[in-house]
Amino acid sequence: MAVRAGQREFLDELEKRLEENRRLQELQQEEIQTLKESLAGHEKEQRREDKGRQKIEAVLRRRFATLYKNIAVNDRAIEGLAELNDELRLKAEEVVHQLNSTPDLVAVKRKVFGKKNRETVLEVVFAYKGRLYFRRGPDRRIEVLAVGTKNSQDRELEFLANL
Repeated sequence: MAVRAGQREFLDELEKRLEENRRLQELQQEEIQTLKESLAGHEKEQRREDKGRQKIEAVLRRRFATLYKNIAVNDRAIEGLAELNDELRLKAEEVVHQLNSTPDLVAVKRKVFGKKNRETVLEVVFAYKGRLYFRRGPDRRIEVLAVGTKNSQDRELEFLANL
C-alpha cells in the first residue's frame, strides 16, 4: 500500500510531536530527580535541626530542674523556649527566675481564661514580643505552661484551652 503525500506529512507531524513529548518527559524526569535530591537534603537538614533542638530542650530541662525548685515547667514551655533565639530565651529566663523567687512582683499582662471550671492562666510579656503563660497550682506552686512569641500566640492559647 502506498502512502499518499498528505498522509506522509501527517505521519511526519505525529512523529515530531511524539519526539517532542519524549523530550519533555525526559526533562520532567530530570526535574523530578533534582527535586527529590533537594527534598532529601532538606529532610536531612530538618533532622539535624530537630536533633539540635532536642539537645537544647534536654539542657533546658536540667537547668530549670536544678535552678528553679519553687516552680514546675511544662514540656510545652521547654519546647517553646528551645525555639526562641538566645536573647529572647534569656529574657524569658529572667521572668522564670522572678516567678521562682518573687512571683507576686511579676507584671501580669492579662488573665487568659480556660473553659468552664478551669483555672485562670496568666500571661506575662517579655522583650516586647515574647509571651509566657503560667498558673498557680492548688498548693500555690507556680507552673509555667507555655512560652512563645506573638507569632506563636494562637498555638499557645489553643494549647491552654485544651489543658
